[in-house]
Amino acid sequence: MHLWHGASSSVNFSVAGRAELSGSDHTTVVYGFIRSWSDRQLALDGDLIAVDSDPELKRHYLRFRGREKEIVTVWVTVQKRTVTFETYLLPAPEENVKECLDYLMKRNYRLHPLHLGIGPEEAVYLVGRIPLVDCDGLRFDEMIGSMIAYTDEIFPTAMSIGFQSRYRRRIT
Repeated sequence: MHLWHGASSSVNFSVAGRAELSGSDHTTVVYGFIRSWSDRQLALDGDLIAVDSDPELKRHYLRFRGREKEIVTVWVTVQKRTVTFETYLLPAPEENVKECLDYLMKRNYRLHPLHLGIGPEEAVYLVGRIPLVDCDGLRFDEMIGSMIAYTDEIFPTAMSIGFQSRYRRRIT
């Protein structure tokens, strides 16, 4: 389990136990929580460098400074029953396609609580989902931390296989 290194264990938010709220109220509460969480992280002047939101889609775009991948953007979408986390990991491999996909599938086996997927444009995404009623500060920190940690772990190797002639690992 990877926790977001900027996590504050004092965050004690939960919609669990609020059965009196309708589904749309749950989504509004969680959407507001994510905005508050983002504002606190931005104030810490850490790895979260920008936040954009689309209230109509109930989606936040959280941009983090990565270690291996320069920018890691996590889309956090509040849906009727779940909160979905998604980040674009890399484009469709251009070289050594079988080897790259083999590597990604082997990594996928050990990922928790996330998984790898291929999007409609053949790009590789890292995705995860938690029930809306389970979204609290600790669980949210775990999901964000996992997104960033797994991106940093998987990105350089996958890129060096799938884009062998063009990719050079970033030295920080």
